[in-house]
Amino acid sequence: MGYVLLFFLIGVAAADFTGHRLVSINARSREDLDFLNALGENPDFEGLDFWTDLSVYRPVEVRVSPNDYEKLQQTLKSVGISFDVINENIQDMIDEERRSMEKIPKVGLCNPQTTYCTYDEIGAWLSSMASSNPYRMQFTYLDGLSYEGREIYQVKIAGDMYNPKEAVWIEAGTHAREWIAISSALNLIEKLLSNSNEATEMLSKYDWYIVPVHNPDGYLYTHASSNNRLWRKNRQPCNMFYTGTDLNRNWEANFGGPGSSSSCFSETYRGTTAFSAPETAALRDAVLATPLVKAFFSVHCYSEYMLVPYGYTSAYPGRYDHLMDVANYMMMWLETIDERYYLTGTPPDILYEASGGAYDYFYTQDIPYSYTYELRPKSGTSNGFVLPASEIPLAADELFISLWAFSNITNLNWDMEPSHP
Repeated sequence: MGYVLLFFLIGVAAADFTGHRLVSINARSREDLDFLNALGENPDFEGLDFWTDLSVYRPVEVRVSPNDYEKLQQTLKSVGISFDVINENIQDMIDEERRSMEKIPKVGLCNPQTTYCTYDEIGAWLSSMASSNPYRMQFTYLDGLSYEGREIYQVKIAGDMYNPKEAVWIEAGTHAREWIAISSALNLIEKLLSNSNEATEMLSKYDWYIVPVHNPDGYLYTHASSNNRLWRKNRQPCNMFYTGTDLNRNWEANFGGPGSSSSCFSETYRGTTAFSAPETAALRDAVLATPLVKAFFSVHCYSEYMLVPYGYTSAYPGRYDHLMDVANYMMMWLETIDERYYLTGTPPDILYEASGGAYDYFYTQDIPYSYTYELRPKSGTSNGFVLPASEIPLAADELFISLWAFSNITNLNWDMEPSHP
């Protein structure tokens, strides 16, 4: 009885990040990255939460609890790794974000251009958009519910619903706290329906499938004032004390390999088996059941990266040079919006190996073009995942223009088959 009560209390307790710091760590070598990765797996440092991927090219940002801060200081200094505190109290910016959202009148539909809409508000908005655009937009659900029984929204936008074209799939919201990714996906839907020249060109070449909230349980949990704004995983229990599987480590792409964790407390806990999370299984089935899929994009934040296969091995795919050319062309256009420089490459080259990811899985299923976005902000800012809603339009424009660039590259060679290690 006591264990059950303790589990219940852990499940409902509000997360308070008062005194939690955001620390920017300057890794210099692969050895430093290995050391930081080991810290993330050390149960003595359960108060560490890595907000950015491990990299020597950009700072590694970590949320540190008050209990772990002094210990982390001493540990990093002992091995000569430098760091800076870029946010002294993370709870302050979470409180400010909530106050800003509460000021917005709750009249009519939520506007994803100006605020971060809740799961239910997103459903209402998508339903309205589909009603207003019956010949170009279908609003349905993946065939499979989230762990807690919620629908996973699916949208199809096409220039001609009766004559299918090659398909592009886009997924956002795998990590619940990445609100800017979800808002950018919603704004992409609106932009594709806008009748702009760019949208018309995109719809003339592809049918677009969008899953804006892949992790509805986790996203709902981040919005509840009594819960945890910084929750990353889904809400599937792992054991009596810990909840959540990292959906982006649960795919069958070297499942269980480097960059994923077998520890329930870890933010990168991979689950018991590939596709043990119902959310990943539902998305897998939907994408693989779609004819003529030519591209899959996973939209995340943050740090301003464009990631190319493979994430789970240092081996390159046979089409690596071509994949890089396409990615660099997309980022060239993205940078025209706000002069943001997105670093492009494979995770082992520019970050750290990460197994079990969605874009690797779909590339190994012979989808020719598969990438992961890490949207704004860049490393070194104090906001991290709690990005002001004022930046939604710029992030949305960057995603849209880069996907427009993808759809307009004229030298894509669809006959080149992927090769896998």
